[in-house]
Amino acid sequence: MSVQEIIMVCITYRTFLPFRILFIIHQFIVASCLCVCSCVYVCVPSDELTEITMNTNDECGNSSIDAVVVVHTSADHFKRRERFRMAYSNYSNTKPYRLKVVFLIGSVLDANLQIQLERENMMYGDTVVGSFLDTYQNLTLKAVMGFRWLASTCPNVKLLIKLDDDVFIDVRKFFTNYWEKVASNNKKRTIHCLVWHNARVGRTGKWKVEKGLFANASYPFPYCAGFLTLVTPDLIEPMYTYGKSIDFFWIDDVFLYGMIPSVIQGVNFVQLGHNPRVMTQNYKEYKQCRESKGVDKCPLWATLTNGEDEIDQEFAIISAPKPVFDKTVTTKKQYSKDNKQTGLIITSNLSPVNTQQKNLPSINKVFVKIKQV
Repeated sequence: MSVQEIIMVCITYRTFLPFRILFIIHQFIVASCLCVCSCVYVCVPSDELTEITMNTNDECGNSSIDAVVVVHTSADHFKRRERFRMAYSNYSNTKPYRLKVVFLIGSVLDANLQIQLERENMMYGDTVVGSFLDTYQNLTLKAVMGFRWLASTCPNVKLLIKLDDDVFIDVRKFFTNYWEKVASNNKKRTIHCLVWHNARVGRTGKWKVEKGLFANASYPFPYCAGFLTLVTPDLIEPMYTYGKSIDFFWIDDVFLYGMIPSVIQGVNFVQLGHNPRVMTQNYKEYKQCRESKGVDKCPLWATLTNGEDEIDQEFAIISAPKPVFDKTVTTKKQYSKDNKQTGLIITSNLSPVNTQQKNLPSINKVFVKIKQV
């Protein structure tokens, strides 16, 4: 099928054919049209392209929900979704913060995979499936569908956390070390992410863009690396409204977090990539920081990973039981003869107390008491 034929079918189909007739043909035509979009910018946006064919089993307007986590995932990534449910949907693992986790998936043509997706949805009720094919070229449609679902289902969301399914985030550390300290003006009409400025338009490789589609040598607007973005709730409705109103651009990061904000205008970007650097695309950097500084002192709270094993490893570390200290705290002030210097005498179940002792028992085996005198 030639480029010209696909364009003509795309235009004719979108103009005259009812959406629900011949579903498989619809999938092929939409997918083909979007594949052509990497060469010819002809596809017209529409709600039909992001119609939701399988939805969640409940709403997320509960005021106790601190954030909605929208995860972009491939249809066959069942194991990754299981790990995300264990890590982020289970309140005992995110306490005191409550998250609503939703997975975005495209449609599939494989009958067995379709049955598995239906069973998964019936069991967990946390998947949203769109009418478009689940392909890399359709990530823009998946993203717009996500904002469509949020706008209709989660009108009272406090924060949107968008993740890819290969991202690890330390939820407690994110809230306590970052989000709760964010200035109020950066919680309105703002996107927090790894921001790219004056990024060059790729002419080769995975993100190749033909000059006929985008003539500029660089993108004239900032945009986000979309593996992890934080979007304030006041942007959800306009992101969806403009997302379905302007021509689709197949690179979802550029479209969702660059083109649309530039059309909305007045959108702020907060850089998470440096000063201070709190997230990374390099798992080795994250691991090295954690190992050298410790979980609590390492400033990073999110990273891309290479898959399930690394996510499991990081989740196991943050889920490990913390040392338990006796709540009885007592101190004794010890003054020098001139009453100018003070110090603390710490007593414990170790006898005798020796602050110079080198081979002390593990902290997990010792309950320290500091007595106030």
